[in-house]
Amino acid sequence: MTHKVRMLLGAVLLTLALLGTGLAAVSTPPVEISGGLPGENGG
Repeated sequence: MTHKVRMLLGAVLLTLALLGTGLAAVSTPPVEISGGLPGENGG
């Protein structure tokens, strides 16, 4: 029982991590372009 729960939690965390990185990769470039040079934004 606990093994299945651990596997489920691992899968959920993995999918969430992939979704988070995907969203960050998709939403980051437009912000940098609209803000000009990355150095100007302190990043």
